[in-house]
Amino acid sequence: MKQTYYLKLAYEICGCSRGYPTSDFTISAEEGRFEVEGDNVITFNLEVKPVAYTIDCATISSNRSTILLDKEIQDTYTIIVKANVTELGEYELKTTVPVQGITFSSTRDGVKQEFKTLGANDIVLYAEQKTIAPSTPGVTDVSFINNDGNSETLCNATFPVRVGYAPLNILYIRNDRPTDNFVQMLAEYLKNDRYYSETGEHVKVGPKVLKTIAVNTNYSSGYNSELGVQRRAEIVTELNKGIYNLVIIDGGPIAAIGLDAAVHTAIENYINSDKGWFVVSQETDIARYKKLFEGFNRSDLSPESRGFGTMLMKFNGGVDTPVAVIPNVNRETTPVGYAVPTNSHFTMIEKYTYLKNYSIWQSSVETLTYDLTGSQFEPLTTLKADLSPVEAMTMIHKTKKIVILPMTNDVQYRGLLDRYNYVNGEMVTGKYREYNARNDTYFQHSYFLGNLFTTIITDLMK
Repeated sequence: MKQTYYLKLAYEICGCSRGYPTSDFTISAEEGRFEVEGDNVITFNLEVKPVAYTIDCATISSNRSTILLDKEIQDTYTIIVKANVTELGEYELKTTVPVQGITFSSTRDGVKQEFKTLGANDIVLYAEQKTIAPSTPGVTDVSFINNDGNSETLCNATFPVRVGYAPLNILYIRNDRPTDNFVQMLAEYLKNDRYYSETGEHVKVGPKVLKTIAVNTNYSSGYNSELGVQRRAEIVTELNKGIYNLVIIDGGPIAAIGLDAAVHTAIENYINSDKGWFVVSQETDIARYKKLFEGFNRSDLSPESRGFGTMLMKFNGGVDTPVAVIPNVNRETTPVGYAVPTNSHFTMIEKYTYLKNYSIWQSSVETLTYDLTGSQFEPLTTLKADLSPVEAMTMIHKTKKIVILPMTNDVQYRGLLDRYNYVNGEMVTGKYREYNARNDTYFQHSYFLGNLFTTIITDLMK
């Protein structure tokens, strides 16, 4: 006759202190049916697969460009390694070569971190010797090892850890007319290393590279010339090196006349890489086109040079930005324009202004700004103190490091930066000087651009 018996099986999983985790199973019988003789606890070893992941050596980065000199490192500098996780578990990634006595590890305060999800994960390595204050500028190449059982092959890449001041690598694309005042002003500023901090002291920079490429802006005779083709190819080559953290296009309608699709793509890739700032100070035909990006395209020119505005418009959701006309009710009696120093990710240094709300120009005519309602750009300077509606003379992208300084030419309204104003070639001075009695346009331009580039360079040195 078939008999039915009931067994009870209880289990408890122990920790990993004995190597692999274990599970204790307890066997018991229903009372009155039968008895379990001997030890009723059975222990099984549970073999668990170790964590498994690969790391992407091409995208290793750090949260800031340098480790600060003469300050305890604490958690101010971290290395970020992107990983693709195929088995979950605890992990530990470490650097092998010490940086002035400092090594980095993903383990924090003796506790290994754990992958919670498969696929893409960031591994963050922190300094293990938090109270060390590096005192010597320099660069150390570190490599990586793991101590977590991961059997996947790690790449042999090294990552440069810099102590001291970040490099300043500038690609300056200007027009071929060195008498253009904007070109002169920027070139002198960059060449003379006159970078001043908010306190009036020099902004200390690391190794500096300044590469200048003069682009031919005579479309009829220069675009397809041997030199014109060579200069455009040179820009692409330089941008593809990936070394620059400040790229400037400055002086006349370079973007509309002197560039081509290959340059547009290289600039777009540079912006998307987030390696540094992109500043365009360009003449735009606002009188004709009434829109920012269309004005950069200059549809009156040959198609092969067109497209700079279309490329920039991608960073505005594919939508152009219209011109807005603002009546100048005060005419010539008051400087026009307000500084908007604080944006969502950019705080403008104001040390080198001499008026609290400083103008970009003086104008005796109705002035033009751009309507940024719903835009992915926001004002750096504007005609509206209350920013309602959101109108800008100069603008910055809300998330990308893009600054646009549209310029007018001499036959258009002075609604934006005036390319033909005289400047002193310095932008900022060594000492903070006040000109309370002066309201002229020329120094307004100089001080605004000095503040702007000082702010950008200070940001790059973080």
